[in-house]
Amino acid sequence: MFDESWERRLGWTHGLISADPAERETALRHHEATGAAVSAALQRMNGHWHRTRADYADPAFRQAIAEHIAAQRYGLPSGIWDRVPAADVPHWPGLPYVLNFLEWEARHPDVWTAHAKKWGTKEDWLRRLAVPGHGDIARERLAAMVELVVGRAYRCKDRHYVGVARAIDSPGLRDRLAAVAERPSPWARLHATYVLQMLRHPERPNTRAVWARHVGTG
Repeated sequence: MFDESWERRLGWTHGLISADPAERETALRHHEATGAAVSAALQRMNGHWHRTRADYADPAFRQAIAEHIAAQRYGLPSGIWDRVPAADVPHWPGLPYVLNFLEWEARHPDVWTAHAKKWGTKEDWLRRLAVPGHGDIARERLAAMVELVVGRAYRCKDRHYVGVARAIDSPGLRDRLAAVAERPSPWARLHATYVLQMLRHPERPNTRAVWARHVGTG
């Protein structure tokens, strides 16, 4: 069940991962429009900042700040920048939209890079999602994303999917990773075997050095 207020603001993001290309295109146009609205609100706020010399007592400046914050709540990824305690993430009403953001990158990396490239947001949320307690729907979505990501050439911040895999570890997930490790793609074999090894050795740190040794560059 989606939270009504969140769905009103970010329900359009479901279309970004739709199987229907027309729905994806519609959602992408919406994404561009919300981004333009955020940029326009930021420009107005900056204009008032310069005019008032950052005088927060100025009503027009305060209004411009409020309008910028409000515009951000309808955009992606600005709408998912809320700071929520790690323990609350699995039950947080914004979680489905975080998953939409990450799944968009996993399924359509070129489009995501062209229109929503925020590596820091990707890394931050992968780290925050690496917690126990996810429900069945979130676990399946996360497992599907892990499977997608390890089956492609490595992209920036993909290493942090190890923490997610550890948080949702199960025999089924390991079976899916083992199947990816049998694919002809060298990247798929390399990445899937790495995540499997990290699941089998939870004490092993998921550092750049460990990853570099695995791929033979360290």
